[in-house]
Amino acid sequence: MQTHKIILYFCASNSGTFNFFMRRVFTVLLLAVISFTLYAQTPALPKDCDSEVRDHQGNSYRTVLIGQQCWMAENMRCTTSPTGKSWQHSPSYTIYNPEFDSYYVIPQNPQYGILYNWSAAMDFSGNDWFDRPALHNHRGICPVGWHLPTTQEWSTLWETLGGNEVAGAKMKGAKNLWKDPSSVSESSNTFNALPAGQFTEEGQKDVGKTGLFWSSSALDELFAWQCGVFNHKSDSYSCMEYKCYGCSVRCLKD
Repeated sequence: MQTHKIILYFCASNSGTFNFFMRRVFTVLLLAVISFTLYAQTPALPKDCDSEVRDHQGNSYRTVLIGQQCWMAENMRCTTSPTGKSWQHSPSYTIYNPEFDSYYVIPQNPQYGILYNWSAAMDFSGNDWFDRPALHNHRGICPVGWHLPTTQEWSTLWETLGGNEVAGAKMKGAKNLWKDPSSVSESSNTFNALPAGQFTEEGQKDVGKTGLFWSSSALDELFAWQCGVFNHKSDSYSCMEYKCYGCSVRCLKD
């Protein structure tokens, strides 16, 4: 934090121009200026971040405060829409004739959470997803008071962790959950990214190697942005993915 110094010079003349009353007034004004300056430099208090949060099905998720953001430290694993929309389970499709109905897939390793296509993650139905722009504070399947992060909010996380060039290593969870990781910087304040891979027309793939997390930011009718964490890289960055693919969801507190 940059330090600001206030230097004040008292110029009392030999003729006694500054009398006792004026000195008192000046002192009060000086204290007010100093108080205002210190208040302006004080960083905002971090938002409340309880140790856990529950979704609409009662599933409990650990949370972590990273900078001024309160994140889930586990992948979402609800299997129904919080607003009662219809979901499929493990659909079959190709990217050339995609099935955009909301769906979820249970990964091979239960601790990796559940994979959702973008429609399910956003809690849309039918063709609601088609022309939606980037959305801020969009709840989607997150608990009340939480939302799917935008690409900008993912960027804020990377900046807090020292930049996207090193953020991936700091975001990864326990090393034993990743296959041949090139770098894992474990800490008590970890985001705990889990390599659940993704669900595509080829089925579930890249388990143990890749963690892909949806954002609420759409590129167009076919693609949306997501945050990528990879076993062979130390960085993390936004990448485009077909909305019809299944990826992980992490929620951010409002």
